[in-house]
Amino acid sequence: MDKGTMKWKTLFFVLLGGNIVIISIVLFLMLQPSDEVKKLGTLPNTNVAELTVYSSKEHLNFIINDYIKKKTKNHPLQYDIQLTDRVHLKSKIPLFGREVDFLVTFEPKVVDNGNLKLVNPEMTLGELRLPVNYILKYLQKNASLPEEVVINPAKRFIYIHLNEIKLSNGYRIQAKKFDLVNDEIVLTLLVPIRSK
Repeated sequence: MDKGTMKWKTLFFVLLGGNIVIISIVLFLMLQPSDEVKKLGTLPNTNVAELTVYSSKEHLNFIINDYIKKKTKNHPLQYDIQLTDRVHLKSKIPLFGREVDFLVTFEPKVVDNGNLKLVNPEMTLGELRLPVNYILKYLQKNASLPEEVVINPAKRFIYIHLNEIKLSNGYRIQAKKFDLVNDEIVLTLLVPIRSK
């Protein structure tokens, strides 16, 4: 073998070795997690995603009353809810062959687990103010309330288990802030994550 051929073979193997080293370095660097990915970390192992929802009284009125209509369909005592500076429950009660306006108002308070407690009730039947526990007992007995709504006539409040109300697709809600006077309503929407 002459020196020229030997020189070319040597150069070929040097070039081949250099390429193998460069490719190995590039592959090594590609397979390392980037600093950005390290900063992101991994997603927590959870089965629920939480989304914060800001609403107004006007929009929430539509949602609440749509839910009530579905739950009380074909029930003789119909009612609706209106949010102003207080929670207003409006209905009509048959009395002496006539329908008389019935109104109960409450102050909403956010309590444990994002539920709502309606307190400090005021009630009227027509223009007449009635004893609170009497009307709460009447509602407890005659109103077609969702099972998540619990009336306590003795302690004069209504408790709404918001976190037990299941919306479409299994979504649930919790209250974070329910300030009707300043129209600041903040809810947490709990979205179930389906495993693959």
